[in-house]
Amino acid sequence: MDTLLRRLVLAWTTVPGAQEWFRAALLLAVLTVLLLPVGLRTGFLRPGAPGLPRARVAGVVLVSLVLPSLAEELLFRALLLPHPTENVSAAARWLWGVSNVVAFVAYHPLNALRHAPAKRAVLTNPVFLGMAGLLGAACVAAYLVSGSLWPPVAIHWLVVVVWLLLLGGYRKLYPD
Repeated sequence: MDTLLRRLVLAWTTVPGAQEWFRAALLLAVLTVLLLPVGLRTGFLRPGAPGLPRARVAGVVLVSLVLPSLAEELLFRALLLPHPTENVSAAARWLWGVSNVVAFVAYHPLNALRHAPAKRAVLTNPVFLGMAGLLGAACVAAYLVSGSLWPPVAIHWLVVVVWLLLLGGYRKLYPD
């Protein structure tokens, strides 16, 4: 328990510098270059706003910051990855990172079991799962280079908000 608490405190309190934010921006740019063509080609991503009232858009933006972004990054990165101060070997860090991405991807279909059919169909979609894997890898990299929770939260949040509000995600999850 001591290790998990220490990881959580360090991840929460480590303030990323300009270099860490720059690296996170680069990871986000690479992620965008990878996700957009696949998502558009497969039809999983469909450009267009869902036509929501401003209050609902603000709600989506704010809620997405907490769930999934902050909650999932706390679990998958802050608690389930060794903090960079733990001085694990490069090989162990690589193994932890790959295992973390696998767990992150597996979490989504397991989470789908408690949702309505529309969300279940999205959370088990192979394209979504592949995209989640790439997002997870970017978040792992952002965490391991910064030691801070905040760059992966920012990446996760921006990807989710853009997907929900600009690329058809909201309509997929809430078809009514």
